[in-house]
Amino acid sequence: MSCIRVRHRGAWPVAAALVLLSACATARMYEGEARLSEEVAVIQSASQLGVLFSPNPVYVKSIDGRQVAAGVSELVVEPGEHILVARCRANLIYGSTHTVELVAQAGETYRLESAPNPTTRCSVRITEE
Repeated sequence: MSCIRVRHRGAWPVAAALVLLSACATARMYEGEARLSEEVAVIQSASQLGVLFSPNPVYVKSIDGRQVAAGVSELVVEPGEHILVARCRANLIYGSTHTVELVAQAGETYRLESAPNPTTRCSVRITEE
């Protein structure tokens, strides 16, 4: 009977690299064919996987009722009104969930950022880039 030896020591760098790479994914949040950048809006944030390593610890949980995958940090949306559910982290223990409305304009890029808040420990704001 043959035995396969697995070296666990070498698995950690690979796992860490996969987490970091998956934290950079883009998701198209509309139906149909891909559109030109002038015809859509982009929403940027940390991803659920990358929030621990991010200087901006806020990520989108859902947009317009659709769940956002854990590795997604950039959402491409049609222009118009959108409702985002975002989670921000004040530190390793505390965080809070917020509902944010955005009226997206074609060709624009928006960034979700966290801001200190004495009541909820953090809040979410949207800035236009």
